[in-house]
Amino acid sequence: MKDTTDFNNSSLSERYSYISDHGKYIGVRYYFNYAINLYLVEDEFFELWYFSPSNEIEKIEPLDDFKKIKHMNELENIQSHSLRWTTI
Repeated sequence: MKDTTDFNNSSLSERYSYISDHGKYIGVRYYFNYAINLYLVEDEFFELWYFSPSNEIEKIEPLDDFKKIKHMNELENIQSHSLRWTTI
């Protein structure tokens, strides 16, 4: 995986390219006007923060709290019982 320091110092477009090329989409959660997409790259989770009013990605960063994944799983289970998150 790309070094964390290199990733944090990369531009937003470089981060997006990296996540797109190497990541697997896991799910989404919503926070006000944001759709926060979760990706798994090798053994690390990343959040892509999409701001819908301006139709742009504002930030991409490593996941800082695994409780967010549990919350996303609970929301998904309410909407559909077909998806279970087993890679955590």
